[in-house]
Amino acid sequence: MPLALIRRLETFLSLSEEEKRGLRQAFHQRRAAAVGVDFVREGDPTRSVTVMIDGLGYRYKQLSNGRRQIVAYVLPGDLVSSGMLASDVFDHSVHMMQPSIVASIHHMDLMTLHPNLMRGLWSIVARELAITQEWVVNVGQRDAQARIAHLFCELYYRMLEIGQVHDGASLSRRPNRNSPTAAASPMCTPTARCRTCAGRA
Repeated sequence: MPLALIRRLETFLSLSEEEKRGLRQAFHQRRAAAVGVDFVREGDPTRSVTVMIDGLGYRYKQLSNGRRQIVAYVLPGDLVSSGMLASDVFDHSVHMMQPSIVASIHHMDLMTLHPNLMRGLWSIVARELAITQEWVVNVGQRDAQARIAHLFCELYYRMLEIGQVHDGASLSRRPNRNSPTAAASPMCTPTARCRTCAGRA
């Protein structure tokens, strides 16, 4: 059951029991995504809307010299792929930092969803854009302390939204230690960092 997706959507709109059943039916086919590999690569076609059911990943762009720039983290309830909602090909890659579970619905089947659910999915896409804009401000205008404070706060509140904060700390599971970016995905208690973020924004 895509519980994290339901909780994510309920931050934007009220879902009826019928709509929740529709989501469960639409995303009932799950598959595993192995840790340490690219789930999708830049240039791949986007034939489906794919949701992260459980796990952790990140979106990245790769330069010609092989260096990577992380542009977003993918948490449970997030869209790994927004399919035809955004583009017909991926303009970035998605790398899995933990053994993950995903579920997909072909973009042609989106029209079978209730219009309210479609509005919710669009709201998730729009918020991802807003987060990306905040990342641009982080990189361009904030110092290192404010940048990491914003990152901690973003991860904390996104995990809080789906019920994966325990005793005031998130993430609920540690990322793969072998990942070169594991240090960028901390277990954090963000209260002090959020005060720093607010004071330095």
